[in-house]
Amino acid sequence: MTCENEAYTIHPSFSIAKDLIAKKMVRENALLLSVCAQFNDPMAKSMMQWLSDTTVINYKDDESKIVELFNSHLTNPKNAQLIFTLH
Repeated sequence: MTCENEAYTIHPSFSIAKDLIAKKMVRENALLLSVCAQFNDPMAKSMMQWLSDTTVINYKDDESKIVELFNSHLTNPKNAQLIFTLH
């Protein structure tokens, strides 16, 4: 399938994406995943929720900022439990 001269490879179970692309309902500067979530696709909504719950830490030059961020998360019991469960 092509769209705006770009090739897309879409998993067969993600049919809403194929439909939205075919109907040209995705802006050139829009994330296909977020558009699918807006149309209530369960998989896309779940993936968007996971992304919104994800924290990316990128303190290349200041290790103390990583420690400070980690400690701030530990003060919340829910976060602390999750951190230790994942470890």
